[in-house]
Amino acid sequence: MDEINNSEFQKLNGMIKDIREKVRGLVKDHKQKVDHNQERKELELEMFYNNLDFIQKKWSINILWELEIHGGLHFNELMRHLDGISSRSLSDRLKLLKKKGLVSRTVQQSIPPRVLYELKEKGKGFVELSLPMIWYLLITE
Repeated sequence: MDEINNSEFQKLNGMIKDIREKVRGLVKDHKQKVDHNQERKELELEMFYNNLDFIQKKWSINILWELEIHGGLHFNELMRHLDGISSRSLSDRLKLLKKKGLVSRTVQQSIPPRVLYELKEKGKGFVELSLPMIWYLLITE
């Protein structure tokens, strides 16, 4: 970020505060309506882990960010942008991100055939919603 106090990002402060208050209210209502015994807690944690496990995998965030920046890349272009990644790791991560519904894979009819990877709406949403969270972590002590 060129300037951490960028006025565009400063606008997020109020939005983040509003979102946190709304989420806090939703969580409070949820806790009042649902008994959080051990089984329920395990079920909810499993939901978190199953939906966010890709974050823990090396290169996943890098791939999502490259696709966000460039709008879509072919396999070899991704390899060039991700210094140090092996073709096996890139292939594995792309398969995982595709399975999670974050990335699309389009085989282009060319000689030789090329495959274009792009963020799906879910992937775009993940990246876009991550930015306010990162901003919050940067500005909060």
